[in-house]
Amino acid sequence: MIGFGAQKFIPLKPDRADKLAMLVLDSDDKYTLRTGEILDLGEGYILEAKQVDVDGEKVWLESPGTENT
Repeated sequence: MIGFGAQKFIPLKPDRADKLAMLVLDSDDKYTLRTGEILDLGEGYILEAKQVDVDGEKVWLESPGTENT
């Protein structure tokens, strides 16, 4: 993690620090989402649980408005 003023940034790839992204959520909290529920990450970022595979313990998350990116 790299700090610039009050903001924290992390490298997009663990082995390279040439591209950084702002850290919007720095927490060890656990969240439980059901299909269709939304998690607000702050700074305008949200995730929606689209599909849950309980046997495989997998989830399909989508950031609304970015389906084609």
